[in-house]
Amino acid sequence: MDDDETQPPSSPENDNEQSKKKERKQGASSYIGVITRNVVPIDIKSWDKVPMQVKERLWNTIKQMYELKVDKRKSISSKANASWRSWKNAIKLSKAWGKNSELQRERRCKQKYQQRIGRKGYSEIREKLASDGETSPTRARQWVKGREIEPGLIPDDDSKKMVDLILDVEKKNQFRNNAFT
Repeated sequence: MDDDETQPPSSPENDNEQSKKKERKQGASSYIGVITRNVVPIDIKSWDKVPMQVKERLWNTIKQMYELKVDKRKSISSKANASWRSWKNAIKLSKAWGKNSELQRERRCKQKYQQRIGRKGYSEIREKLASDGETSPTRARQWVKGREIEPGLIPDDDSKKMVDLILDVEKKNQFRNNAFT
């Protein structure tokens, strides 16, 4: 027996119907999340503590929008629970992130020499300098590159003064090294 005999033939109508079902299912999932966030209060600690009348109201609202059988109630409740917890966790994370961001902003303001490396770190600066032809870039040279917004542009005065001093010392050392070779 061929596989073709065991499966119903694919037709444009059949494919179109499956596509519509998939869209309705995705829409229902989004709708469940939105309705849950609007109906269930955020200050409730866990899904088990949500009052039965709130869950009943949620079920009735979703049931009005979609033609659902009673046996789907448990799976709908499970989706609503997952959506609600995910939403609460996202809010907690965003609050924690905001506090952490403010703390880092305060720390950064206290720095005298503002670095502009971001997440890449000095290892990437070393690689970049090496690819530009500097065989063994000094730590001072890396420090200078870490303060630049773009080549030669250092925005804050304290860093600019220190960079000028470093470059001046490097020039003097280079002159001494060349004099002895």
